Order: sequence, then C-alpha cells, then structure tokens
Amino acid sequence: HPDRLERLVRRCVKVYRSRAELRQIQLRVELDREDKKDFQVSAWHIEAALRNVIENAVKYSYRGAEQRPREVLVQGRVLSDGYELLVENYGVGIDEDELERIFEAGYQGRHKALESVTGSGMGLALVKQYIEWHGGRVWAKSHRLGDSKGVTPRTPYLTQIWIRLPFQPPKKQEEESR
Repeated sequence: HPDRLERLVRRCVKVYRSRAELRQIQLRVELDREDKKDFQVSAWHIEAALRNVIENAVKYSYRGAEQRPREVLVQGRVLSDGYELLVENYGVGIDEDELERIFEAGYQGRHKALESVTGSGMGLALVKQYIEWHGGRVWAKSHRLGDSKGVTPRTPYLTQIWIRLPFQPPKKQEEESR
C-alpha cells in the first residue's frame, strides 16, 4: 500500500519516545519531505524494519549519566531516486568485523553485555530482508569516540544504521513475465 515514508518514520519514533525519555536519551528527528506523494511500499514491513532499528538505537544507547552523549538521531533525506534514512546512537558499539554479521539471523554483537539487554538476534536480519524486498539496502557503521588515551570498555561508540529505499520497488519476476 502506498504511504508517505515520513509518516511511517514519525509513527515509529512516537512508539519509542517515552522509552528514550525514561532512559534520559533525547530522540531527535530531522526528515526531508519527500518530493513524491507516496512511496510504493508495504507499510507493515517498512514500519517493522524502522521500529526495530529505532528500538535497537534506544536499547543499546548508554543510559543518561556521566559526560556521554545521550541522543538517538533519526534523519532522512531525499535522493534523486529514493530516500535515505540514518538512525544513530551513542553507546554499545559494533566492532568492524561484525558490521556485516549483525544482519545475520541469530547473531548478536559481542559488546551487548555491557548494557545487560536482551534480544534474539533476529531483528536486524528481518530489517535487511524487508528493506531488500523493497529494492533497498541497509548497512551499518560504528566507531569508538575519543582518542586511544583513556578508552575503557564503557567509552561510547557512535553507531549508525543506514537505510536507502527507492521510490519505486523493482517489479517482481511474475509481473515481469506477463
């Protein structure tokens, strides 16, 4: 069903705003308006993907305390052929050798124990599947903040999950063979 991606993102953010506030994390949203009226997407699948990414950003952010950034940013921008979303947080990081593996079913990053959070390791695998069904792409970046002096296991990482969706998903094979 066609829907505005901006509207889907705002609905997903609304679900996690109170949880973020309870953890003293600011949930900030900066979205470009789409030039086109509607995206041709499965609203259910895209919302499920976005909810998972936003929930992870809040869940794996360090709790408010000390002199650490306490923010989750959800940012979107219009591209010539689609829309790009960025969800970033400060907290539990992902090592470079894990950046592709976090999208594998059942895989959980090695740093997750720092915040004593639970999960099945299935969320990002579903995110990848749902985004790719729409002809899109998802990837991650993560790096530890600060210089090498004074780095401890609790030194936060800046983690970014990027999602790129085309305005029109590719046609399915059955439709193309008609």
